[in-house]
Amino acid sequence: MPAMTRRKGGIELRGMKARLSVVLMVAALLISVISVTAYGAALDGWMYEMIGFAEKTGLAEVRVALIDTGVSTKRINAQQIEPGTNYVFEGADTEDLNGHGTRVASLILGCADEEDFLYPLAANARLIPLVYHSRYASGVPKSGGIEAICMAIYDAVDLYGCKVINISSGIMIPDDRLEAAVKYAEENNVIVVSAVGNDNIRDPERQFYPAAYDTVVGVGAVNSALEPSAFSQRNGVTVCAPGENITAASIKNSRVFETVSGTSYATAFVTALAASMLGEYPDMTPLEFREILENSCRDIGPPGYDADSGYGVVNFQNAFDYYEEMIKKQGTVK
Repeated sequence: MPAMTRRKGGIELRGMKARLSVVLMVAALLISVISVTAYGAALDGWMYEMIGFAEKTGLAEVRVALIDTGVSTKRINAQQIEPGTNYVFEGADTEDLNGHGTRVASLILGCADEEDFLYPLAANARLIPLVYHSRYASGVPKSGGIEAICMAIYDAVDLYGCKVINISSGIMIPDDRLEAAVKYAEENNVIVVSAVGNDNIRDPERQFYPAAYDTVVGVGAVNSALEPSAFSQRNGVTVCAPGENITAASIKNSRVFETVSGTSYATAFVTALAASMLGEYPDMTPLEFREILENSCRDIGPPGYDADSGYGVVNFQNAFDYYEEMIKKQGTVK
């Protein structure tokens, strides 16, 4: 990683000092188990504490489809990113021209510069960028629409062999093609995670698909005070995760990280949990994963399910513990 000007104190780190700093940071990202007390050294330590995160090693690789704007390998480890497919501009690569997909990817795989870092929530994940939204060189956005999203879902299952699909998009009207696509994923034991939307303030009755479909894990956002974010839709919520004023990677040359909000970023936590669990329990089904979420989340609203926060905030440790108990009760080895 080339040396760059530090943001804090205007200090410039170059040469050997910068390289040593990078080495130390990479070492920090490879610690086998991270305790809560270590979070003070990372960006947004409250996020990891909130979700009961403890990084596990030795997990099998799990392929995760990121149906989004692409991923910038300038910020994310290229060895964990595959070329994928661009459904917006035929023949184009999957380099992120928008920044959204890179921000989501950085929360799943982690990101570091010479001073700050985000922990990898699923170090075993291998991301497949499937671009449904991009932009022209002029900056004008272009979307592949529902057709691109549906095609990406089928390709994630059939072409790329993904076990988890992360969708940071939605439509306001049910669509038979989209419903058939997510049903196909379910039938092929692929977990689908999708954002519930950010329009609650201006249109609280609005509902987005595919998050609202029964087999899809719809994810809402919470803030650092464990409150559902005001912008987070209250329809189609299965669970919640941090998604307000959080740090993620930026594709801008002037900075490595930026502060963002949105239910799309909350999906990254749930997708990472799914990938981590599949890395240890490869036979876990989408139905079992939804059962795990229902019984392992941290309830932050009225007891049980509620529209604002679903079953509560995802908790990594609770989820692993619950599935272990499930296996013991079933008397099977998975």
